[in-house]
Amino acid sequence: MSRIRSHVLRLWGKEDGGLDFPPRWRIEPGDTSVTKSRSAVVDCQADGFPIPRIRWTRAEGDVASEFRPISSSSRLHVFENGSLVIHSVEEGDDGHYLCQATNGIGQGLSKVIRLSVHVAAHFKSKFRAESVRKGEDAKLTCEAIGDRPLQITWLKDKQSFEPQIDLSYPERPLQIETSPFPFGK
Repeated sequence: MSRIRSHVLRLWGKEDGGLDFPPRWRIEPGDTSVTKSRSAVVDCQADGFPIPRIRWTRAEGDVASEFRPISSSSRLHVFENGSLVIHSVEEGDDGHYLCQATNGIGQGLSKVIRLSVHVAAHFKSKFRAESVRKGEDAKLTCEAIGDRPLQITWLKDKQSFEPQIDLSYPERPLQIETSPFPFGK
């Protein structure tokens, strides 16, 4: 008994005898994660004849439905090879992007990807020294920004402590607050 395997490749002939073929992925784009202020590169490359045209669009809002064309700028650029580069990524760049490769032959290719922008933990205010007279109240505040979970550790003389447990002065308590996280995911 013999097995016969058949593969069908659809080719489009031209009058001059050459062959056209629809786009196929050379590098298929995929979901990408990047830290805020860094650069993101999303490759989208296709082969075909005639050479496929690569087009990037971006979804309006959180749902990957309505897409708008991406215009190149000093921060955002689509290279000739199809790669999308975003410099100094901002939180607003987070979302869905669509790469399309077309050359007029067949249906073309399209792929929706998700760009996730992560915010590294950092402090809202820089270090600052606080002075208080003996016997007066002091209030120290720490506001951290970044993707959750965030963990804040307080140190006194290079030793960590839990403010609500370890520091209590019955006459004049030292008040230390860890504020709710105003930003992040």
